[in-house]
Amino acid sequence: MSGRTVLRFAIIARDGRRSSEWRVWTGDDKKPSDEVYLAPRNQAGDFKVSLHTSGYAQIGLSKPARDAARLGDNHAFSRWELADTELAPGWRPGFRITFPDSELIASPPVRADCLRVGVTDSGMAMAVLVLIGEPRAALPDPLRAFFIGDLDRKNGGRVAVFGIPVPFDNAAFTDALNHMVGSWRIPGLRSDFGPYGWASSTGPGGTIELTEFTREPEVSELPSLPSFPGEVLNWHEGLDAFSEASILCALLVCFCDKAPVLYVDLRSRCNHAHLEYDLGVLLESYKRGDLDNGWTRWSDGSASTGLTTRRRVDDAGIDASEWAPSPRPRSA
Repeated sequence: MSGRTVLRFAIIARDGRRSSEWRVWTGDDKKPSDEVYLAPRNQAGDFKVSLHTSGYAQIGLSKPARDAARLGDNHAFSRWELADTELAPGWRPGFRITFPDSELIASPPVRADCLRVGVTDSGMAMAVLVLIGEPRAALPDPLRAFFIGDLDRKNGGRVAVFGIPVPFDNAAFTDALNHMVGSWRIPGLRSDFGPYGWASSTGPGGTIELTEFTREPEVSELPSLPSFPGEVLNWHEGLDAFSEASILCALLVCFCDKAPVLYVDLRSRCNHAHLEYDLGVLLESYKRGDLDNGWTRWSDGSASTGLTTRRRVDDAGIDASEWAPSPRPRSA
């Protein structure tokens, strides 16, 4: 037995970007129980994942957070039955959290007792698996190379944590977050919740899994663009032809006979800090007739171009040769 009832870990990229710190525990003060709990460090007071010996699991709010969000409501966010099929002799699946490389960000260093788990390359993710083991069950041979650590259980068994690199579809995940298809978010409920969020999805056998993502600032109002000479409209007020696009942050339409219009997608996870500068350069390019491959020319002389971020282009798997570079002012 490891003599440990608490394990902390974080996923760390080669360039130092990281996930949130997660805690897995089976008890306190080295007194193990047969229950298993998981929670991110910054929100451990808000919610946790509970894997119970009774056979059910849940993601639920703590009482203070529950009272703040839904006073008098004792229901969990989600509840499901734990799988009873063994993955290996003596080992049952407990929980899975996926950490995409694209969602790791620069954050302060992790605490000293936090295990650092390396992640692989772009387009990959680290799938952290929590398995529940019976007494005397040996670690599954195929997973030994991915072992992170283990925790004691009261019955003499243990809980083992593994980190397995897996391919990850960044574009599909970003689209799901933008449109909330097949997932939901656990919001930060405290003032210091940090930049991370979690989306749930249904795994094998109806179990629930989490995927961690970066919580970019939510935009509820159209950006203020004092120098833009045209009208700024919400995305859904645009043309049907682009109303369902998901990779763009905004679309600029320059008309030959009237003021330009900018359509902004408030659903997108985009930072509009540089939007006004980019628009100025693009408008100058249109006036000069200097249109690169990022523009679509209309038959009447009007033209349109989309604006997005390098991250969204990379996540969508679009090669650099297929996308116009960031706008630059014309040399004097």
